[in-house]
Parts: sequence; structure tokens; C-alpha cells
Amino acid sequence: EAIDEAIGYGLTNDEINWDHDRFTNHWLAKSGQAATKLNWNRTWLNWMKTVIDRKEEKQQRDQSFKERFASKH
Repeated sequence: EAIDEAIGYGLTNDEINWDHDRFTNHWLAKSGQAATKLNWNRTWLNWMKTVIDRKEEKQQRDQSFKERFASKH
């Protein structure tokens, strides 16, 4: 269910797998209160939403660069 939701947000299976591994490693390395979550599915989806936000920001930066480059040539 959470994977379907992440796909619905625009992530590919490869992106989900890659960032799932990063998520798992990140939280396994944490300890104490910082690693205590009431809802791991929501925590995972929030992680994936951050991935999507960063992906969209990169696409916007890339598009802006292409437009600036094209206007100079």
C-alpha cells in the first residue's frame, strides 16, 4: 500500500528501492528517542515525499539551466 502511494507520487520502482534502502540504513543507525516512531508507514511515506520534493527541485533547477543556456546560444 505504501509503495503504491509512493508510485502515485511519481517515484519509479528503482527510486523507491534505492531510497527504501537509505531509509532502512538511516533508521537502523539511529538509537534512543530519535528512532522511536508511532507509525513507521507514515514515517516512510514522509521520507519518500522528501525524496519527491528534492527530485522536483532538481528538475526545476535543470530546466532553468537549460532555458538560460538556450537563451545564450
